[in-house]
Amino acid sequence: MKPIKIIIIALCTFTVMSCAETQQVLQTAGRVQLDGQYAVTSVNGKTTNGQTITFSGLSQKISGNGGCNDFFADYTLNNLSLNIGEIGSTRKACPNMDKENEFFNALSKVASYNKSDGVLTLYAQDNSTVIVQATSN
Repeated sequence: MKPIKIIIIALCTFTVMSCAETQQVLQTAGRVQLDGQYAVTSVNGKTTNGQTITFSGLSQKISGNGGCNDFFADYTLNNLSLNIGEIGSTRKACPNMDKENEFFNALSKVASYNKSDGVLTLYAQDNSTVIVQATSN
């Protein structure tokens, strides 16, 4: 009876470790897929330009420019689920801050992503509302 218990425990341990390793591989693949600089083309369905996002997969940080101010934040990735942490930015005052504020607000609501043919699409919590679209530079 003891050998069977040992085999069952070994199999359970192997299964749990394999799942953890698979999860880590998926997260690493996602970070590599996102890695790079993007030019933002739309925010909340409105065309925009001059805004950028750079994903650094190794450090799990994003940075870029909101149109006036540079910004930075941490991000976490779990499969296709993407969570952008609190956004910090420089504090320059520019004539029209509305687009930048809308962009930063949209980034704070990102819940998932898709990248296809060099186009990065960031989705809201409901996974159907496109809040940011960007193209690879």
